[in-house]
Amino acid sequence: MSTPMKLTDLADRCARTRLQGVQRLRQAGGPVALLLPLLADDAPYLFAHAGRGFLAELRADALVAIEDLYRLAGRQPDFGSVQMRRAMAEDQARSMSQALLDAMPPGPRIELLARVDQSLAERVQPQPFERDACRAYRVLQTLGRVPYQTQTVDPLTLLTPLQAQVNQTQVQTERPHPHLRFDGAQGPVGWVYRQGSRWVQDFSEAPETGRIRRMLNSFMRAESGQLPRVVGAAEGAPRSNPDGSLITDGVVSRDTADPADYLASLAAFCDGLLACELVR
Repeated sequence: MSTPMKLTDLADRCARTRLQGVQRLRQAGGPVALLLPLLADDAPYLFAHAGRGFLAELRADALVAIEDLYRLAGRQPDFGSVQMRRAMAEDQARSMSQALLDAMPPGPRIELLARVDQSLAERVQPQPFERDACRAYRVLQTLGRVPYQTQTVDPLTLLTPLQAQVNQTQVQTERPHPHLRFDGAQGPVGWVYRQGSRWVQDFSEAPETGRIRRMLNSFMRAESGQLPRVVGAAEGAPRSNPDGSLITDGVVSRDTADPADYLASLAAFCDGLLACELVR
């Protein structure tokens, strides 16, 4: 069972707590008004994509959640323009920040880092694994070296132009095998796969992904980490009872030696509800 969101999560000093609050509010269906102030939240956090570290700002996640909730409600965007930027590669942020710091006299450098550290303590509180990366990014923000674009959300797609561009690049990258691929109206929009011991839900910013995520989470949230094993799923021919329900036999764990076993049963449960394909 997921932890319920507290309203204080969205005002917490820790950026990751605020991020979790955004995600839970999105899953709960709102109220969207609580998310609108976070469109100005430029706190960075580190995430991994395709084996590399990237730094995103919390307001980007808030915007995606707002767009998703507006989509569900059939509302037109009425919150004006937003500031956007692509996620920055961690190594780029580190190298740019270090070069700028190296070029500064000792006094101004010490003063700048003190301001950055105070900002991190007050609005980010990064985890140990991301502290240096977030500090480097905050240096760039403080010096005005993080470029932004001011854009409006398209009333038809409920995406900004930059989100639409990022969406196109996101779906072109090859994912690890095996994976479960989910398709939208224009082609692939998301993948589920195991990376090491961690299961990854890797979705683009396409409009369909909110619905897919919610339905997928309803299958994958079991505290036991298990799914009923669908008879015939591993062979690509899941079997059903006369009433249409799937025939199951035992369970399959997310920790199974072959992740395709888990994905096969997951695909069987999603079939008919979501457009998906198991790719081995």
